[in-house]
Amino acid sequence: MDLDRNLKQHFSQALENDSNLIPNVKTWCLDMQICSSGVMIFTAGTLAARLGGTVHYALGVVNSDKSSETFTAFHLTSYNEPYQEDIEERLLHYKFLLPTMDSPSAYIYNATKVLCIPIESTEHHTELDFSTMQDIILGSGSCEGIPLFFTKEYGIVSFTPKQKQFGDPRLLASMKEVSFRQTDPDEPPESISANLRTAMCAFVANDTDKCERLVAEVLSGKPSLDGAVLGLSLGIIDDYPVSDPRWCESIPSGLVSSSLLISYQLEDKLKTHECLVTFLSACHLMELLSTSRDGEVKVATTVLLSEHAEKLNAARALRVFLNDHSDVIGAVIQDTLERRGVSPKNHLTPQDVFFREVSSFHTMFPSLLEWEISQLNAGEGADARLNAIMTTNKIFVGLLQAALEQRQKHQELLKDGADCLPWTAREGNSGIRHYVRTQLQLNVDHSLRLSDSIQVQGALFQQYVELVDLHLASFSQPNSKEIQMEKGRFIPPLLSVGQYERAAALAEKYLDFDTLIQICEETKSGDRLQRYMHQFSEQNFAKFVFKWYCDKGQKGRLFSLRLDERAALGSFLAEHQELRWLYQVQEEKYSQAQDTLRQLALKETEFLNRKKTLLSLSKACVLVSDVPKTTKAMQIEALNTELDLIAHQEALPVSVVESCGIDPRNMRVFLPEELIEMYIAEENSTANAYDFKIALDLLGFVKKPADDPEVGILRMHIWSKAILRDNWDVLDISNSLDSLKETIFFQIIELAFDQGLDLSDFLPPLEELLQAPELRDFQDNPSFKFLLQASYEHLLKGIA
Repeated sequence: MDLDRNLKQHFSQALENDSNLIPNVKTWCLDMQICSSGVMIFTAGTLAARLGGTVHYALGVVNSDKSSETFTAFHLTSYNEPYQEDIEERLLHYKFLLPTMDSPSAYIYNATKVLCIPIESTEHHTELDFSTMQDIILGSGSCEGIPLFFTKEYGIVSFTPKQKQFGDPRLLASMKEVSFRQTDPDEPPESISANLRTAMCAFVANDTDKCERLVAEVLSGKPSLDGAVLGLSLGIIDDYPVSDPRWCESIPSGLVSSSLLISYQLEDKLKTHECLVTFLSACHLMELLSTSRDGEVKVATTVLLSEHAEKLNAARALRVFLNDHSDVIGAVIQDTLERRGVSPKNHLTPQDVFFREVSSFHTMFPSLLEWEISQLNAGEGADARLNAIMTTNKIFVGLLQAALEQRQKHQELLKDGADCLPWTAREGNSGIRHYVRTQLQLNVDHSLRLSDSIQVQGALFQQYVELVDLHLASFSQPNSKEIQMEKGRFIPPLLSVGQYERAAALAEKYLDFDTLIQICEETKSGDRLQRYMHQFSEQNFAKFVFKWYCDKGQKGRLFSLRLDERAALGSFLAEHQELRWLYQVQEEKYSQAQDTLRQLALKETEFLNRKKTLLSLSKACVLVSDVPKTTKAMQIEALNTELDLIAHQEALPVSVVESCGIDPRNMRVFLPEELIEMYIAEENSTANAYDFKIALDLLGFVKKPADDPEVGILRMHIWSKAILRDNWDVLDISNSLDSLKETIFFQIIELAFDQGLDLSDFLPPLEELLQAPELRDFQDNPSFKFLLQASYEHLLKGIA
């Protein structure tokens, strides 16, 4: 049989149905297996010129009879790969497994993947990729018709056509014998919990059909799965050891672990719990979970599932600590059980009872702290106190590391509960945040300065750093209010004992910019500050530095920074007008600086001197700016107007200002209306025509149009006050003009005349003045009317 010619012929027909392409077909025989109808050959072929460089894989059957001239069957698989000559060796490095001679499926594999190919159907192939597990396949075989693959990481793995490709490939690893809790006799056989438990057992036993049927039954009633899933999880982590006769009175039906030793019991439980998680993910039940209540807290169910695994791993770590600290942990466990109101029975030890109920593992932390505090208060020496703190630190760090290690394995599981705090960072009965904080505070209060030994200090400081790191790592939201408070509380104490590098490591990791700046300030390291400016540029570190200096009253430091921060400083100062003008002057942007200063001056109400200074600086910037002359003249005129108003306030008699309870040397900015009242007030006992003329001039500064009724009322108020300053009853009517010249009213008009004002506009209408409310007592006084009319007649004739 000409195998090469037959292969080319079958490939050309299968790919293009064109026998003319036979010379262009390139084929390879890769592997072969004996089958019921002869020999099955695994082949590859490509038509590079016509098919864009694609290599196809096929299975052909040859009759073992020597007289066979061609393939009795030829099946082109659905699997193909892009062909490139330089990777030809990798494309052809596949092997072939046929579990039985009449197997309906063939298995093709290389070092990183397995393909299950249906031989006589059009179904698509199934693929399992081991590269995502960082594993490799070393070989293959079969046992009773089941294909087996030997892997470096997971040992022997089976893969059948009906098996799903699970989200977590670790389930495919060969596992130790683990017994799963079967349905509780007291539990209704058709309940969600019973079906889930049975489905999980079928899943692990690789009974796919039964597992899928049970899951479908569970989902058919659209149930709330959270309670059933958590119950199953708790049943696993709190189960009893089946082989220990001391537990015989407490053991329910069906168990997780058959181990006698506590450490192996915990390992079995952890492995079983991992199967539960994989079962839920593979059967798409995980995505149907929502939230559950854990004591007083509502938490995502997926987070609680992760917590169960975390507590198992932490319990394993505590069990290891028993080797070196049996007295401490023994006392802690005993106290924990007493707090729970639990007493060991039937020759069980406190450790047996404690490590069996893993869900309550977190209740040991208050007992651990109680032991530590009792040692600190025992009146022993510094070494004994230090030993108590360092021992407790070691246990805390070990347990939190174990929990975090397990949590990191479940990142995909935790993505739906990203806003939920884990048990290590939660307050309340279900969390241990309070106890971790207490331990950190005990370190700050009692141990950081307790030893002079460099070696002991190094170990102690490292423990503290690790504990702070683990505490902060527990928070799922890096910018949450809670973690900001924790950073500010527990990283800075390292600065007080000169541990700048350790503090910097934590501050850099958790973006504690306040501490980073303190380190730079205390070590006088400008280079370090510049490095942080670049390192954390995307986190706006520069802006934080600027704000920090402002808050610390060191605003001048902003303008001593290097040139490469000038742009960032300008952006920051855009929101800080009171400093922006300094930056603009430094950058020689005088026109912008004068505008900023003028706006600051117009907003200033607290201090008159500050407003005057701002206006003067603005005027100076106008003078050196390069704006057009006409614009410059208008800007100076506007500034002079504001300065004139300040001059009027500065001219107020000291006695008048003091009568208002104001320090003349530290006055606030008065409104024009306030200045008018102060100039014409009774408290200004020495007021003369000049004061009232100033009051009338101040009407021009009121922020209202001149024809506004309120401005008219205020003008009439000033004239009325001026008239009331004199006693009109004693004036000599027979010599009216001479008498009028002695009144403030007449003197104001003379001043206006001398200043060249138009008296017809300056004087108030006579009839309106006579009807002024403040002059109602004079309305029936003929002498007053006569004198006032005489005054108007004289003045108006003089104008004419």
